[in-house]
Amino acid sequence: MHPGATEVCDGLDNNCSGVVDDGPTMQCALGSAPRACTTSCGSAGTRACNAACALGSCYGSEVCNGCDDDGVGGPDNGFLCVQGTTTSCTTACGTAGTHTCSASCSGYTTCAAPSEICGNGCDDNANGVTDEGCGPSNDTCGGAIALRMTGMGTTVSGTTVGSTNQSGCGSGGDVYYSFTLTQREVVYLDTETASYDTEIAIASGCSGNIWCDDDSCFGTRSQLVQVLNPGTYYAVVSGFGGTTGTFTLRFQHLPTGNGTPIVLSHPATGGTRTGTTSGTGTLAETCTSASGPEQMYYFTTCSYTGGAFSASTCTGTSYDTVLQFRDATSGTNTCNDDSCGLQSSISGTVSSGAGLRAVYVDGYSGAGSYTLTYTMP
Repeated sequence: MHPGATEVCDGLDNNCSGVVDDGPTMQCALGSAPRACTTSCGSAGTRACNAACALGSCYGSEVCNGCDDDGVGGPDNGFLCVQGTTTSCTTACGTAGTHTCSASCSGYTTCAAPSEICGNGCDDNANGVTDEGCGPSNDTCGGAIALRMTGMGTTVSGTTVGSTNQSGCGSGGDVYYSFTLTQREVVYLDTETASYDTEIAIASGCSGNIWCDDDSCFGTRSQLVQVLNPGTYYAVVSGFGGTTGTFTLRFQHLPTGNGTPIVLSHPATGGTRTGTTSGTGTLAETCTSASGPEQMYYFTTCSYTGGAFSASTCTGTSYDTVLQFRDATSGTNTCNDDSCGLQSSISGTVSSGAGLRAVYVDGYSGAGSYTLTYTMP
């Protein structure tokens, strides 16, 4: 080593300049301590002096940042996953989805589909809501839900949330229910416990005639009654003014002959009716052995209605009668024969709540003229 000598990378001061490894192309002294630096990932690191007295790449300890800080094994090596990366997966609903590595690289987010799959009753996109944005399955006439026809009626819970407007009476979304009558009947529908302003319709087909009702029983809910011949019909629940919501649909039906069913109107609490059962037809349903034709009288009640009911043919009647009283809300069918000679009387309590009720003036074996005296709640 002497002044003027050529400096070489050997950790010595070859040219006696007082500086080790200070050649024109040298960046550092061989064996010197690593220098602090910032990695290409933006994290703190160091860079060492190599055998050519050049500074190597800047590397640090691996951190969870989606980048290769230590230059070994790729980004986020040593963690469970690479921050922010998304991979394919199968959701809890069994549908195709994706999940993303968390900000802490400690695992993946919940597997979620890109959008909700309608009709599977499952939360595909993992947002905590099932089938959001999907219309109800009975949004259209083709998806109508069949109403149970056993007994005198049934109730079903439904919603118009997410439904579209088809051919209902209201301007809000509507949903469809179907029912098939095998005989002529009085059909009753109501939505008295709905969460919103409803309208009800009965249609004879997907594009058939519509009968509508809005705002019955002194409120914004609906109550509809129609006399219908045998056939298939659709009950349509919709919303007034574009509203939607949840509801309970009450569906009731009571048979009637080929005569004209007569309404016992409110607010009358009773009265007298005269008529004849000649030519009114004989119903298959009866709770006695009566075989004569009958005349039907019916009335509806609201949720706040209930009380005593009575009917009698004991005066002004010329033939052997039978009386039947049917309460479609309670499902009861009460009969009387010969309580006053060959005539009949019946009494009881109308169950509280909305619904359809009817009294039938029947003939034990024949037809004739009658006088019906009644009281009602």
